[in-house]
Amino acid sequence: MERENTFEIFLPISILTEGYPPHRTADGEIGVNPVLVKILELLGVDMDIQELDRFFIEDVPPGEGDIYVYHGNDAQIAAFDLYNDACDEIDMVLFGACCTAEHRDALQALFCELNQQVMNKYPMWKPWYGNCQKLRFMLPVIAGESTYTSENGTYTQKIIHCK
Repeated sequence: MERENTFEIFLPISILTEGYPPHRTADGEIGVNPVLVKILELLGVDMDIQELDRFFIEDVPPGEGDIYVYHGNDAQIAAFDLYNDACDEIDMVLFGACCTAEHRDALQALFCELNQQVMNKYPMWKPWYGNCQKLRFMLPVIAGESTYTSENGTYTQKIIHCK
């Protein structure tokens, strides 16, 4: 995969998985963010988004968390950096995706929609959204590495391939 077809965004897991405002199902239950569903469909990734959210909130202790990579069609991937920062009060995660050239524009537009959801909830805060020039955790993922060390060197995470 090419760096130019790779995107990542730093955002609260609740916005990533539920959307903002939270997506509601026909029976009023909180559902899955339709933008994330579109991204995963575009990539050909089949995964349980609500289980990922539950796992992060309930099972990842502060100061820990790995990167989970889900493989889709044509070597396309979705990756979730679930490092749980002990000082983070709004459960921030990094989400990244890498696609084929033919899906680049569509994927970029969907990442912009995620970015807008964050801006709608936190209008004074400028979330970090980037592609190719600002990639952090996605570079070792697309390079096929098995670990990622944070930029400041304070922690190392496993890169776990789920499919």
